[in-house]
Amino acid sequence: MRTTPIPNMIGLVTALPRRCYPYCGVILGALATLLALLWPGGDAPLLVAGLACSAVVLLVVQVDFTKVGTAWYLLAAGVLLVALGDAANNPVQKLGFGDLLFTAGLLTLTAGIVLLVVARASDGDWGSMIDTAAASAGAALLVWVTLLAPKLDSGSTASGVEIAAALYCLGALALFAATIRLVLGLRAWTFSAALLCLSAGVLIALAVVATTARLNEISGAAWVTRSLQVIAFALLAACALHPSMRKLGSVASERKQELTPSRLVLLTTAAMTSPVLLFIQNASGAKQLDILPSVACSIAVLALVIVRLAGLVLRQQRATRRELVLRRATRSLASASEHDRVCTAIVEAATAVAGEHGRVRASLLLGSGRSTLEFATSGEPISGQQHESSTPLTLQDERIGQLVLESSKPLTDETQSALKSLASQGVLALESLQRTKDLLDERQELKSEL
Repeated sequence: MRTTPIPNMIGLVTALPRRCYPYCGVILGALATLLALLWPGGDAPLLVAGLACSAVVLLVVQVDFTKVGTAWYLLAAGVLLVALGDAANNPVQKLGFGDLLFTAGLLTLTAGIVLLVVARASDGDWGSMIDTAAASAGAALLVWVTLLAPKLDSGSTASGVEIAAALYCLGALALFAATIRLVLGLRAWTFSAALLCLSAGVLIALAVVATTARLNEISGAAWVTRSLQVIAFALLAACALHPSMRKLGSVASERKQELTPSRLVLLTTAAMTSPVLLFIQNASGAKQLDILPSVACSIAVLALVIVRLAGLVLRQQRATRRELVLRRATRSLASASEHDRVCTAIVEAATAVAGEHGRVRASLLLGSGRSTLEFATSGEPISGQQHESSTPLTLQDERIGQLVLESSKPLTDETQSALKSLASQGVLALESLQRTKDLLDERQELKSEL
């Protein structure tokens, strides 16, 4: 039986140690960069580098199956489109087919990163979305003021070149927003995540250089665009070859929505972009200031920051409310002298804690296996779509029951943490009540013996 070339290539790839994959990708990328710089003419090295990177990504997905294979397929397709677009592009005074391919490649890469973000997010993270929108607004204003506005206002460039430059900037901004969202959602940096972000950053720089070259008719920038393309392809290939690429598509809890120092720096930079650009234009003696775009950007960023702060205030209020409910539950559990009263206090407190998620029904099940019995229930049955959550009750590493919640909306991580704390307090109350009952029984036995 004859073997096909693809399985032979897969066997050749798997024959190498897994830890050698990224180094091989970097070495091949360096050789391709040197070839692109020394090539006397033509875009053959770029096409070879793009095809090699796409082939590497596809082979890795075939060897190491991942749940987000579609995202990697999009990344491979985006690399190939960028290489084809740059090879087919000619510095003419009109919009060419290569410009469309290049923009389509950037947007395809953006779609691949977005799929990775969606696969990683366990639930909606509005904080990261707002931070990403603010950073994207600042970047859009920077691109407009420094690249597009001077040429569009002067009217010295052809309309086709202006459209091509606008498409390049659109693709670069979309890729920038997706990369920022991926970075904000990372709980911890991995080698593959760093390589992917570096590759996206190099591609964004490539789009900026290509835009500048088209608008200013710079013919000597070919070696810069070649180098940036090959470096980006090599980084993306190394990202796919590294073992930590599996973690990029695995479901992971997003970072908390607090304003960390890095996010504060990001929001501050976005808010200061508009006044700083106006100050620089005024100081440099510009004839016309871009007041309207700057004011629009400032209003958008200010509105996003206000929404961000309002969300944090509401979140803090919910946390305070949950804390008060837990304190009341602690007092109720401490004062309860009967088993049924303790169970009722637990389910009532669970219903109050999860009350912000719409309709909630809580049930307390004690026992294990087939001997599990329902001791208390609070809330009405939920009709329609429901989300079920179970919090175990453990005593000395032994499971004695579970607290089951049915809600019309999914529970947040903060609510789950509060329910775990409530379950721990409920276990302590039940244990204390059982110990008190055992002491009273022992006292009664001693009294009878006396």
